Amino acid sequence: MYLEYFGLQRHPFLITPDPSMFCSGGGRGEILDALIYAITSGEGIIKVVGEVGSGKTMLCRILEERLPESVEIVYLANPRLSPADIIYAIAFELKLPVTSTTERLLVMQHLQNYLLAQHGAGRSVVVFVEEAQGMPTETLEEIRLLSNLETHRHKLLQIVLFGQPELDNNLRKRDIRQLKERITHSFHLAPLGYLDVAEYIRFRLQAAGCSKSGLFLPKAERMIARASCGLIRRVNILADKALLAAYAAPTVSLSGSSPAGVGPRHVMAAIGDCEFSKSRIRPAYVVCVGLFLLVLAVATVFTWHRFDASSVVHSLLTPKALFNDSIPVASSGQAVDRERDESGPGNLRAEQVVQRPSPADEKQQEIVSEKVSIDPISSTLQPFPPLSQHLSHKTALLRPEGQQQNEGEKDKLASTTQHTLVVASGASLLEQRRRAATLWLQGVHPDKYTIQLLATDAGGGAYLEKFLRQISSPSSLEKIYICREQHGKNDMWVVLYDEFEGVTTARLAVGDLPKELRQYQPFVRSLSEVLLINRQEAK
Repeated sequence: MYLEYFGLQRHPFLITPDPSMFCSGGGRGEILDALIYAITSGEGIIKVVGEVGSGKTMLCRILEERLPESVEIVYLANPRLSPADIIYAIAFELKLPVTSTTERLLVMQHLQNYLLAQHGAGRSVVVFVEEAQGMPTETLEEIRLLSNLETHRHKLLQIVLFGQPELDNNLRKRDIRQLKERITHSFHLAPLGYLDVAEYIRFRLQAAGCSKSGLFLPKAERMIARASCGLIRRVNILADKALLAAYAAPTVSLSGSSPAGVGPRHVMAAIGDCEFSKSRIRPAYVVCVGLFLLVLAVATVFTWHRFDASSVVHSLLTPKALFNDSIPVASSGQAVDRERDESGPGNLRAEQVVQRPSPADEKQQEIVSEKVSIDPISSTLQPFPPLSQHLSHKTALLRPEGQQQNEGEKDKLASTTQHTLVVASGASLLEQRRRAATLWLQGVHPDKYTIQLLATDAGGGAYLEKFLRQISSPSSLEKIYICREQHGKNDMWVVLYDEFEGVTTARLAVGDLPKELRQYQPFVRSLSEVLLINRQEAK
């Protein structure tokens, strides 16, 4: 419905697992690589645990594509199988010559012979069990017995259990401890953080063919991250509904040439339309908050009656109380007389004998009042500038005026000269950075990461040339690489920045980018993905 309006080739936020839309952020890429290693090494049982909607099924689908052809996959979507049925289910998936009436011993023999034949041919078999937390304990024990099928050196059958956190609770049972001891690799799919959610949204939009950077405003991304609790399925639902809300109530951008981005009000509409957002505030939580407010009210009333409330309010709301003699503090020229209040026993009344301040004291008080700005409502002081600012200002005052001007002109001239050296060649900046990208991709390691600054369609060469010439720092310009990529039917220019050893280092570098580059909402990409796309383009 909204695809044409936002320039998309396909739906970016469908909840159906699509391996071509797999985002490696949030540690998913590292877990995928570790799973491939664990399966190909052929040791023990593997466990993957994650909350509902954390991306377990997507990981399962992408594993089917990324595993080598020598690995045969058996996928069990229904975990509620009895111990007697689990062997038949595996045999049916492997298309063995058995039926439901075949004796169990014969089925086991067929399965073992098939696994030995596959091992002799250099192939292996792995069983993926989805929703393993719902598998009966007896069936889990049967899984353990199947893992005993092995040669002297290798396991004949690999097993990967995908489940929710309840799976860990089931494995803590004493009668299943033998299976737990067989688990050699255990992975946890943690919820995405704010930066991961923002990276995920931008990645999915680009994979769907969106050529506009910053379609989702940063505040909208933060709202989606909070409302979704970092769960990928919820992110997809909220982002899809937010796009629909922006399409249903479009706002023309300032240029008038393209639709405005998805903002907080569109996300609010999406949150209000989701069932999971309505169940976040639980009755028990409401009761606890009510009890806390009740205790706080009782304590406030008790304190209010214990002390003279009117004098307290007067002293807080009157700024001059901080500087005049209304505070009963004994000092030179003042005398505080305490005597019993006649209105009741045990009460004290403080009377202050105030002397009229001298003209010099009044002058000093006016100076202090001018220097300190106090809000009579909130009574908050204005923040002082940092000490470094005062020091630099004083240093500048001590320097002769002519020297200040000469040094400023020298710095400006040096910066301009360096920038001119970069752009003063025969080719355009766009062509220079494109050639640099070609050489860079020939020697870069696929395990490293980079930062994507922006992407635009193939006709945006003039825009990229202007973008490059506006970069003030020559060192930043030398780290920028421009590549051509094909996303769907769209031929696009993609602007990349530098290379980093790990995804964490790259994410920290995003925050350290100059302000002129952060405004394009950059995100982290794997260089293996960039290299794969460019090799396909070269073919």
